Amino acid sequence: MRGLLVLQMMRASAIIARRGRSSLVSAPWLKINLNDPKIRVLDVTQALDRTTNTVSPSVDTYMTSHIPGARFVDVGGRLSTPNPKLHNLAPSPEQFAAELSRQGVDDDSHVVLYSSSKVMWATRVWYLMNAFGFEGQVSVLDGGLKAWTRAGGGTVSGVEPKPTPTTLPIRQARRTAFAGKDDVLRAIDEEKTLVDTLKPTSFDGSKPSRYGRRGHIRTAVNVPYTSLLDEAGCFLPEPELRRAFAGVAEDGLVAY
Repeated sequence: MRGLLVLQMMRASAIIARRGRSSLVSAPWLKINLNDPKIRVLDVTQALDRTTNTVSPSVDTYMTSHIPGARFVDVGGRLSTPNPKLHNLAPSPEQFAAELSRQGVDDDSHVVLYSSSKVMWATRVWYLMNAFGFEGQVSVLDGGLKAWTRAGGGTVSGVEPKPTPTTLPIRQARRTAFAGKDDVLRAIDEEKTLVDTLKPTSFDGSKPSRYGRRGHIRTAVNVPYTSLLDEAGCFLPEPELRRAFAGVAEDGLVAY
């Protein structure tokens, strides 16, 4: 899903740029706009156990240091459907709306998502908000907490005051937002594009995989999500991102 998130962000950015909005915001921009009453900053940092492929909330990291005013979201617990065999499934529409409402988000909000570790946690929630038809604005803080501190942004510790709850409408996910096994098999048969966003050593099976089998799904191409970031953890310029996806069809694409 991670490479698809970047592709979707590029597409969304082109659409909303005319409205002065962006799927990515910089740390300097957030410093200027942090006190805007419509801004809702959410820390979505999670810790991934590579042995069990399970996710736990990085609450201790948040409590130690976070952007002033940022609220913490337990993505694995509150924005994922529990399943003992399949981890990190998308939430139900009711679960999604309830958590965003609890965080004080409504359709007039501009939600800024960040992680103090890997960007995939922020892009995951960005994708969920678009998949469930969020009508406000949602952006990822480019470079996350590290970019914020490099830009001279201050941090605080402890718990932030609880926001006033809202009532975000319950909306069904877009029909094509998520793919299941049958969708993948159909994509293979119809020669649609499958994109494996994991490391090359996972894709080619040269190293053991925590996903059960080595290698990749038949017909998939490899676009490692880490290749889309610079050394500072920020997204590459758009021309370089487009080159990374050269030859990857956008329509009917399934990423994992």
